[in-house]
Amino acid sequence: MTKKWTPPKLDKMTATVNGFMKERKADHRFASFDYCYNHFHPDNSKGKKDPEKSCLALYSYLGSWGMLRMSSELGQAKSIKSLQPTIEYIYQCKRSCWEIDVDNYTKKHDAILDLSDGIREHLVEAGLVRDDNCIIGLHKSSATCHLP
Repeated sequence: MTKKWTPPKLDKMTATVNGFMKERKADHRFASFDYCYNHFHPDNSKGKKDPEKSCLALYSYLGSWGMLRMSSELGQAKSIKSLQPTIEYIYQCKRSCWEIDVDNYTKKHDAILDLSDGIREHLVEAGLVRDDNCIIGLHKSSATCHLP
C-alpha cells in the first residue's frame, strides 16, 4: 500500500534550496546528484545506454551521500554490476518521469511514489538496501537511501 505524499511547506523548501545554492560547487557532494541525474536524463544520454557507466554513476551518487556501507553486501560480496537491474528500471522510465519538478509535486505525488517504490524494489532485490529506508533522488523528487 502506497502512503499519501504531502509536499513540505514552502518556507522549509525555500530554506533548503537556499542552503543548497550556497554550497553549490562542482566538487561538493551536492553536485553528485546533478552528475547522476544528468547521466540518466534522456535529453543528455542521446538514446545511448551504457550500463557500466550507469552503474558507476549510481554507485558514486550513493557513495557521496553516505548511502554505501562497506559492511553491507555491496561492500563485502557484490560488485557494481549488482546495480544493473536498478539502472535497467531507470532506463525504462517514461519521459513524463523526467518532467517531475517541485512546481508539480502535488499533482505528481502518485508518480513520485511509484518511482520510489520501483527503485527501492530493485535495490532491495539485489540485497543492497533495507526495504524500510530507501528513496532515490534520480528524478528530482527525493534523496535518501541507507544500506544496512
